[in-house]
Amino acid sequence: DKVAAELPAHIRKQWLESNGFKLDGADAADIKKLDATLRRENISEKQANKYIAEFNNKGYLSDSSSLVNVERIPTKVETMAVGPGQGELSKIYREGPDGKTLEVRYPVDVKANGLTITYPYDVQTGDDGGGRTLPITDPNSVKRNHNGVDIYMKEGTPLGSVGTGKVTEVVNSPERFLNGSPDLGAYVEVEYGSGSNTVKVRYGHLSNINVSLKQDINPGDLIGLSGNSGHSEGSHLHFTIMKNGVPQDPETFDWSTVK
Repeated sequence: DKVAAELPAHIRKQWLESNGFKLDGADAADIKKLDATLRRENISEKQANKYIAEFNNKGYLSDSSSLVNVERIPTKVETMAVGPGQGELSKIYREGPDGKTLEVRYPVDVKANGLTITYPYDVQTGDDGGGRTLPITDPNSVKRNHNGVDIYMKEGTPLGSVGTGKVTEVVNSPERFLNGSPDLGAYVEVEYGSGSNTVKVRYGHLSNINVSLKQDINPGDLIGLSGNSGHSEGSHLHFTIMKNGVPQDPETFDWSTVK
């Protein structure tokens, strides 16, 4: 709630509209309630259903609205305690589309800081309306795929490795730590798993990097600190998962498959 409260209202509104909501005329209080309902943050299912009915009466919902989506409702959250030299790590267990439990991981303490995704995974550009403009505040700029999720957090948040792996790329030249530098700015790529289950994860827009190339790392080891480097409009983490060169949705990727 503390993190969500600090999120700029216009960013929150853009994220909601990208999920199919019609928010013309919505005030800040309704946008905050709608955001909390969608994420199921500190809100009971009973209260959520009351809000859904209210939003429907106000005309905020459409056929593409993603309010009732059991795949995104956490059933259990585990976090690692942050010790000296460690980063944050959370495991969220939620029900998948086939009824099986998915193990979703984030390099941030969800219990302490919440989970505010300012822009979701979206690789469907073109006439279908997918993708996003960069900057996102300019509707006339060219739409581009977004192959990960953007997670809002204060600059300097310690990011933990989401598993046991090896650092495969470190981009840390001085100019890459500047805001406005190319793409992800300063970032780290880590390879997890083996064989057909291998995935590569990128942690982008960092303000500090605490690992070196080819370093072996364990769950919770400090990757670096969140920041605002690169093509970024505010402090956040860009979190990407690639499997066999294909981007995966971090909100539904099942880490129990990575061995």
